[in-house]
Amino acid sequence: MVKYPTMPGRLKEEDMMQLEAWIGTGPKNFTLIHSISRDGCSPTTFHQRCDNQGPTVTVLYNTQGSVFGGYTSVSLSKHPHFYGREIQDNAAFLFQLYFDGKATANKFPVKDKTNAIYYNDNQGPSFGKNGDDLSTFTETIGCTGGHVFALNGSMKSFGSAFECRGTSRSDVCNNNMTVLEMEVYLVTEPRQAIDTTWRNISDETVDGFIDEISSLKLDKVQSGSEIRILFLGPVGSGKSSFINTCCSAVLGRIVQKAICGTGRNSVTRRYTSFIPRTNFGYCLPIRLCDTSGYSEDFGPDAIECNYILDGHIKENFKFSDREHIQTDSGDFVVSPKPGDKVRCGVFVIAAADLEDDRRGIFKKIVSQKELMEEKGIPSVVVLTKVDKLCKDASRVYKNSDVKEAVDTASSLLGISRNNIFPLKNYEDEVEIDEVVNNMAFIILKHIIYRALDGMEPVGDQCTHTAALETTESDVL
Repeated sequence: MVKYPTMPGRLKEEDMMQLEAWIGTGPKNFTLIHSISRDGCSPTTFHQRCDNQGPTVTVLYNTQGSVFGGYTSVSLSKHPHFYGREIQDNAAFLFQLYFDGKATANKFPVKDKTNAIYYNDNQGPSFGKNGDDLSTFTETIGCTGGHVFALNGSMKSFGSAFECRGTSRSDVCNNNMTVLEMEVYLVTEPRQAIDTTWRNISDETVDGFIDEISSLKLDKVQSGSEIRILFLGPVGSGKSSFINTCCSAVLGRIVQKAICGTGRNSVTRRYTSFIPRTNFGYCLPIRLCDTSGYSEDFGPDAIECNYILDGHIKENFKFSDREHIQTDSGDFVVSPKPGDKVRCGVFVIAAADLEDDRRGIFKKIVSQKELMEEKGIPSVVVLTKVDKLCKDASRVYKNSDVKEAVDTASSLLGISRNNIFPLKNYEDEVEIDEVVNNMAFIILKHIIYRALDGMEPVGDQCTHTAALETTESDVL
């Protein structure tokens, strides 16, 4: 079986719970394995990603706000001699979740079990004899207008193999198969937390963290007033949210200083830094530097990353997809000070996206990690959104899926496991959460230690001196 991470899709948590109740065999995990907006809409791609996987749910989202689809409890499998065939499934059902944008939960159980599922090499997901109850598409369907797929399937004989219970096909799909998205989710039993922790950690309190960091001795001549830490990562990975999470944990209230948002393009457009401040008014000796998120044609490239690492780019520099910074630009620092130079690089990646490198993002991360290594700058990886893998954030260090994500990141990026950390950012919360704080403190402390390790010459055992306070004006 092909392995896929638990990747985020359009299906809401409450909709998963509804499907879970309809399936009726206990808690389930829903793993997005196919999305036509991401993978393309062709029978070949669909079968490559979804055949022989196990139970699946197909969900369509049409342009009128209706959400509907079908569930099969058996694997889709090809007949050895025929391109098309019916598959028996005693537990299959069709369903609707929304109609015209309004919640409308209906389950349509199978009644002709021998003709529940139709498999055809040249078709997408199909339900009923010859796909008469619900067929999605045949042949390759292109995307029109940048975001719409005019599927050529239908529900022409809805109610033939499935109980329609007085509901017409127009009451399910509006007689409209033009969709914004079609997703297929693998349905599996939830993996249990392992008996023992896969990484031993200690609980961190804000007072203990600040006391430990304030006891560190930094060389002001070498580093400047603060240790500069650079954050890099794909669009939507939670990079800026992580900066806010760190600052929130230190200050003791929710901080929203770094600009965050959702969408295909990066919300962060400038090179900006933040200094975490305690509720006593002290500023930690670290500067968290935010950058634009990676996308196919945007974000810091090798040239800009090299300049940033060496301190040649001024803060508030605006990233552009049209041109690089020029050495004669007012944003270019010809003779950077020690405090302008980056001391540790932090790559922020959503844990669920580790095996979805369709944009070549990981190749870019590996390239920039290798650049840091050449300069003697250590790097750390933060895996965000681990609540998608482990709903109980307090048990991430006992969860097999989270451990597997750490192992996968280590293999993909060539970074040791003890430099890879899971994290749930502050996103929905409006009050401080001790579990989130603890994760943030553990990561932030490790980043600082890695930066200090990189600043100290090999064999140099001397200590350095510095104070906790700073008078910078751009603190949080």
